[in-house]
Amino acid sequence: MKCFVYGLAVPTVFFSGLTGWTAEVKVMQLNIWRSAMNIAESRQGIVDEIKRLKPEIVLLCECAVDGTISTQLAEMLAGEGLQYQVPKIQNDCQVLSVYPILEEQAISNHLKVVLDGDELGRLVVYSVHLNYKNYACYLPRGYDGNSWQKLPDGPVDTVEPVSRMNLSSGRPDNMAWLIRDAQPALAAGELVILGGDFNEPSHLDWTTATADLFGHNGIAMPWQTTKCLAEAGWLDTYRYLYSDPVKYPGFTFPCNNPHVEVKILTWAPEADERDRIDYIFVAPSERVTVTQAGLIGPETMIVKGQRDTETTADPILPPVSIWPTDHRGTYAVLTVAEPRR
Repeated sequence: MKCFVYGLAVPTVFFSGLTGWTAEVKVMQLNIWRSAMNIAESRQGIVDEIKRLKPEIVLLCECAVDGTISTQLAEMLAGEGLQYQVPKIQNDCQVLSVYPILEEQAISNHLKVVLDGDELGRLVVYSVHLNYKNYACYLPRGYDGNSWQKLPDGPVDTVEPVSRMNLSSGRPDNMAWLIRDAQPALAAGELVILGGDFNEPSHLDWTTATADLFGHNGIAMPWQTTKCLAEAGWLDTYRYLYSDPVKYPGFTFPCNNPHVEVKILTWAPEADERDRIDYIFVAPSERVTVTQAGLIGPETMIVKGQRDTETTADPILPPVSIWPTDHRGTYAVLTVAEPRR
């Protein structure tokens, strides 16, 4: 699929060497699983992770069950001496920021905020949670992407039906719209950050090298949503630093949360359903270098309905306390140069 982003002029230079004054921006992203209501003390677990990383920007999704979750987290963090701003809009997606919030906009269940980064200039941040239906990566694993039942004819082993279901999810269209929406900020030299649970793997992960691994059933799949971002010059912060999807698969779902029964963590219990579906992206900019990226959460995953013991070379920060979710989180550290005056 070609991602058509009409009227978009994509910069051709990305992340060149920085000169002069620079500052560090740490970003954390996490699906908090039904407003962190599935496990006792989950909210304290989120606070503990933020205390550890001290990110300037926190991107959360699955916040709609309790629409006050971001406010409550900010109050808990304030009690720990950490001051975060939260939007007035209560949405499925949320942003906590040490920078003042200048503007906020609900885009369906997603959230866009504009932050005052002081010397950094304006920062535009999108927190997203894309459609979980038409979960096409289950087709090669022998499961339907809507009913979650086993396919009567067995696993799919060709790209076309997977691609067709994925396009019908609306996820690639959502991302094409977002890329267009961000263009004025990019033209103004502003830093643009995107993070969330895409409910879709990456084209950089389902390659010929992994076609016979991780339940891919021989398929090298050009997943349209991440491919759309790549064609527009956006950078996948994790895969930028860890380019080998065999050595560094970067799985984020389903993680082996020891506080939850396995049957609640798996949706395809006879399959290897591990995938990287949670991301932090940065829009093309000569002002930014990605200096660190990694995962947060349990060190092992759920595989074929079992708690797996296999570990990978991925950089993973084990939980500080209670892990609140069935996803791993992600983080990235950006070095940002001063805007041109």
